[in-house]
Amino acid sequence: MKLRILHVVPTYLPATRYGGPIYSVHGLCRGLAARGHETHVYTTDVDGSGVSDVPLAVPVERDAVRVTYFPTGRGRRLYRSPTMGQRLKADVATFDIVHVHSVFLWPTSAAALQARRANVPYVVSPRGMLVADLIAKKSSLLKRAWIEAFERRNIAEASAVHVTAEIEAEEIRRLGMKVRRVAVIPNGTDFPGPSQFERALETPDPVVVFLGRLNWKKGLDRLIPAMVKVPNAKLIIAGNDEEN
Repeated sequence: MKLRILHVVPTYLPATRYGGPIYSVHGLCRGLAARGHETHVYTTDVDGSGVSDVPLAVPVERDAVRVTYFPTGRGRRLYRSPTMGQRLKADVATFDIVHVHSVFLWPTSAAALQARRANVPYVVSPRGMLVADLIAKKSSLLKRAWIEAFERRNIAEASAVHVTAEIEAEEIRRLGMKVRRVAVIPNGTDFPGPSQFERALETPDPVVVFLGRLNWKKGLDRLIPAMVKVPNAKLIIAGNDEEN
């Protein structure tokens, strides 16, 4: 059965500054398109303090995925896009399923709302953002207010919540959220051929690689001191800088 699928995500390629979800969401969409599903993405043109050089409000094909970028308006920090809102209201009923990626942001809550109104099943991927410690450490009051206003219902009425590890599912339960179904599915990975980087790792010593954006929430403050417990190991930290 071939499906018509809509993914809604605040940012997308070529805005690679936002790290892993940019690649994993596109990898998922590319894989669905390769299976013959009609795969669409609605996103914004936000790229840091600027915007991506992309056409607006018309589909752009990326690896057989039809990506439509929308401009943001007032409320840019939440990726609010009135133009996207109009298209979601008009289009959601034409899809078989909607998959929203991330929480605490306007596009995903808007898409979940329109999916409920159109009686279209939807899936939520929080992308690691519904973690109690992370909520407590940054903008805690705002995030908890957003949960009560939007996310608790978004999660409860989703056909499924997709997480990449069991610990993420446990964190959602710790927040007291009702969930119909939790699907634990790790991100897919493309394995490239031998590269200069791989050849450089040809060493008898253990090698630990941290691969991801350099951000306070990634736990480098625990990884680096822990390396004293791994004798003779080499630590490679590879990723784009974020927040200086």
